[in-house]
Amino acid sequence: MVLLALNLALYGKNLKLDPLTYVNVALSVSDFIQALNVIAVTLTLLVIAWRVKIANRLSKAQILKDRFEMYWKVTHHPTDQREVDAMRADPEKSYLDINRFNEYYKGDDNRIRNYIEYSEVYEYLRFCTP
Repeated sequence: MVLLALNLALYGKNLKLDPLTYVNVALSVSDFIQALNVIAVTLTLLVIAWRVKIANRLSKAQILKDRFEMYWKVTHHPTDQREVDAMRADPEKSYLDINRFNEYYKGDDNRIRNYIEYSEVYEYLRFCTP
């Protein structure tokens, strides 16, 4: 910026301008450069705001996709024997009290399946509804 003002001052001397004229020219050029800096910063902030808006839309779309995946799993994914066997092997892993498991669920695959399905519905309702 200083070099630009110096070049304009020298150019003004070659044109035989009075000193006040090329000082005013140098000030107007510096004003122009400052205005360009303000425009550049404004455009940068607009681009950043646009990127934040797009990132928010993408994250909302991802959350919606996850909700639909969980809904699909809850409503259209039957409980298979593997899950029942895993629950029977370690009922405390499913946050079920061992005494309650021995009293109500031990040996009854249908009750275990119902417990697993209800726990998936609870998980969907707890984490996927606004």
